[in-house]
Amino acid sequence: MAQALRACVLLCLIMLGEGARGHDTGTADLAAAISAQVAESVKQVLTQALADMEVKVGAAERRLGQTVLSFQEQLRERYDDIDQRLSTVQSFVGSMQNTSNTAARNSPSTGHIELGLASQNDTSFVTRSDLETLLAVSESRRSRDLKSMLSHFVVSNACEKGMLAFLTPTFPYPVTFPKNTLSFPFPCDGVTDGGGWIIIQRRAAGNTDFNRTWADYKHGFGSFDSDFWLGNDKIYTITRRGTYELLVEMRYNGTRAYAHYDRFSIADENHQEVEHSGYSRRTTSRSYKLSLGAYSGDAGDSLRESDGQAFSTRDRDRDASPGNCALEYGGGWWFVGCGYSCLNGRWGADSNKGVEWRELTGGRSVAFSEMKIRRVS
Repeated sequence: MAQALRACVLLCLIMLGEGARGHDTGTADLAAAISAQVAESVKQVLTQALADMEVKVGAAERRLGQTVLSFQEQLRERYDDIDQRLSTVQSFVGSMQNTSNTAARNSPSTGHIELGLASQNDTSFVTRSDLETLLAVSESRRSRDLKSMLSHFVVSNACEKGMLAFLTPTFPYPVTFPKNTLSFPFPCDGVTDGGGWIIIQRRAAGNTDFNRTWADYKHGFGSFDSDFWLGNDKIYTITRRGTYELLVEMRYNGTRAYAHYDRFSIADENHQEVEHSGYSRRTTSRSYKLSLGAYSGDAGDSLRESDGQAFSTRDRDRDASPGNCALEYGGGWWFVGCGYSCLNGRWGADSNKGVEWRELTGGRSVAFSEMKIRRVS
């Protein structure tokens, strides 16, 4: 383009020289002709430059599109590979459970069925509980692998619906750690029902002790890559900023189930309520009081009893039972009586004092649970 402009200037000088040797009456016509020539030359130069630029931009856009498609294809292939491995584990667990059930029917007096996986020189044994734990750990690892792959690609200012819409919804779901305006990190499920879920609790591997103090449940504990509780103060900070829904996903006896509440929030630690009795009144602490909306799902409405209840831990009993439900179950929860739900209970317990969702498990422990919330307004 610079060479073309220099040519235009040279043309102007030549024409001016010719005009100087002509008559004065032709000066105006000569100036007009020069202006027209310069304008046309500049127009041609700029038009060509614009065309060249459009070609370069188009090529860059095509390269970018191919890069994104290539990444998505690699991600899908990796995800399918992990999903296939998990399916193999699930099939193995299913076959072992069938074997266990058959053995139990043939030997009804046997209190503890063990599945023999022995060769002639090996006498190893694995229980049904071991298999459930193996499957839960596999699910947790798959989520962690996908989170690692996505961490350099997905950048968001919030845990928003539609973040990872190109992924196929399977279970468990990829977890990302978005940037946010809060003063603490949180894991985000970007796939379930369009994504946008902040995960506040997970039990999958049984490698974290949930029999914790009030302070532990207040601030949170565990690892986002495995079992954890986000923290009551953090859950309150999130839910006070808008209206949120709650989704509880569980797995029990090889079956996946869920419970959904269209409204979810908790009060702050210092929340109190005034109770009236005749002419007297008293103020009662309702720390982290739970508030729930309407239920839907296939796991049963086992959290309903806790609606309106304060949070309890082993060292701060707020339940309505004569005893201490948190101490009895080995985990903090919104207890009223002891025994209807407690996803923070003792891991792997076969009695009604474990990781319980009564209408789903009938008193036994689930093998996987995840509580997640999403803003609806």
